[in-house]
Amino acid sequence: MQDMKTEMGCLDPWLEDGNIVITVQEKHFRVHRSVLCFYSDVFRDMFAVSHPCDNEEEMMDGCPVVRLQDAVADVEIMLKALYDRSYIFLPGTHMPISVLSAFLRMGKKYVIRQLFKEAERMLSFGTSPLVQLSAISAAGNVILFPRLSGADPFNFMVMNLASEVGLLSITVIAGFYCCVACPALSIVDGYEYNGVRYDLSAGNKRLCFLVQRYIAEVERQLFQCLAFPAHNCVYGSSSRSPCCSGLLSNLRSIQCLKCPFTQWMNTWDDGLCVSCRAVLRKKHEGARMRLWKNLPVDLDLGRWESLDAEMT
Repeated sequence: MQDMKTEMGCLDPWLEDGNIVITVQEKHFRVHRSVLCFYSDVFRDMFAVSHPCDNEEEMMDGCPVVRLQDAVADVEIMLKALYDRSYIFLPGTHMPISVLSAFLRMGKKYVIRQLFKEAERMLSFGTSPLVQLSAISAAGNVILFPRLSGADPFNFMVMNLASEVGLLSITVIAGFYCCVACPALSIVDGYEYNGVRYDLSAGNKRLCFLVQRYIAEVERQLFQCLAFPAHNCVYGSSSRSPCCSGLLSNLRSIQCLKCPFTQWMNTWDDGLCVSCRAVLRKKHEGARMRLWKNLPVDLDLGRWESLDAEMT
């Protein structure tokens, strides 16, 4: 019997007491109407417009058939998650990118809040995203989403998924990471990793272009913070003062880091007088926070707190 079901394209879950068959690309899942309605108002409305007495209604194994226009893998992951909690991610465990994709897409489309929020939690940062991004260098030495497994190195898949389902804050942060850690040519033309081709969507390529332009402005403004000694510099304003030499060294250090939002580093104190250390550190941090806060605004996306679409 099981072999016959397999030949017919029946996949798990296939429940003998199920009362509805979900069909996706000629693959079939037998489940319960009540379970899907419990988790999703979209499924409830979908089933409400069906007519069980209609003689033309498609049937399979004595159950009405509902056809979905989704990926088979996404539907299978969604159903397994709803029925037997096949995908439970405790602290310290990793979510495969395939599960993240299914949870975000199915959770968004069918308004299944539990799935969407679980995936969103896996993309959240244990600390402020600004703190996380401050450690990025051109070597890409930061794992931006440490709770994921199977993602590509520059997070193209995550960025495309996030923009697709309306998680714009994640999209912006992933775009910033791409601009700092990913070669520009790879952003434009895509790249291969482990035999798989990864490309950004057209919209995300445009966003990366805008982020790169903003990064140049951030670098310009933060450089200005370190261009001259403090007004109360112990050595005065002479271009020959030790603080001018120290500032020049700091500027070179920032250029090598390739990350404009880098926090003030203790090594930058070297060569600066006490007054310059205090004044310029405060000036640099104030400008850094202001520019970070304005990043999505300057991209015409709104403020950080209003970026992500709420599930209705």
